[in-house]
Amino acid sequence: MKTNKIFFNGCSYTVGIGASEALPDMYDLRYSKLLCDRLGAEEDNIAVQGSCNNRIARSTFNHLLDPANRCDLAIVMWSDPSRTEIDHGSSDKDPLSQITPQGIDKFKRGSSGIEEALEFYYGFLVSPGRQIHQTLQDMISVEVLCKYLEIPIIHMHYKENTNRLCRHALLDTERMRSAKRAELMRNYIHSTVDKLEKNPHCFGFSKNLSFNTLIRERGFKGSLYCGGHPSAESYKMMADWFYDYITKEELFTN
Repeated sequence: MKTNKIFFNGCSYTVGIGASEALPDMYDLRYSKLLCDRLGAEEDNIAVQGSCNNRIARSTFNHLLDPANRCDLAIVMWSDPSRTEIDHGSSDKDPLSQITPQGIDKFKRGSSGIEEALEFYYGFLVSPGRQIHQTLQDMISVEVLCKYLEIPIIHMHYKENTNRLCRHALLDTERMRSAKRAELMRNYIHSTVDKLEKNPHCFGFSKNLSFNTLIRERGFKGSLYCGGHPSAESYKMMADWFYDYITKEELFTN
């Protein structure tokens, strides 16, 4: 059943952070709104800034499995594989805090031990292989969900970190003591990427494209309002890129 709706999920690059200083303007200037306006579609954007890929996958499942949220096209802009989440014990709707490696100092040292635990996690426990394993799981799960629901999906990435971590994880297998474990990791990465790339609208691997690479290639400057985020001009560029791609591939009609 046609809904004339496009679903979006991701992190701050999909929320629209950096497009404007004021929230109402920011939502009007993000790529999802600009794209939907051009296509004459309804925007359904559930992105949350700082999101890890676990949250993106989980919230995509929860949202799209509700018949009221069915859509004609899904665009998921995957986040940094190094991000994670922890249960902070809150009674809020979503008690899982989104954690970035750069943001662990927001937990006060000595108050709960969380900061020290995260420093140990990022310093000693996590590896490129572990990070990319989880992100590939998240991506293939969402890919299978969309196939089941018969929703075309575009997999995009906010930065090229997924591609980089794939390469690093494969290099790490050459240093593993266990040849069997190394072979399992290599086979998992190659087979999962191969499955994802059967979808011609999957970017970030052999088609190493991301929002950030497009910004860099086209010479756009960063946001004046939030460091490390796209400017309003960059969001418009991303909307135009999606419009041209969707039109060429005939992924959406109204």
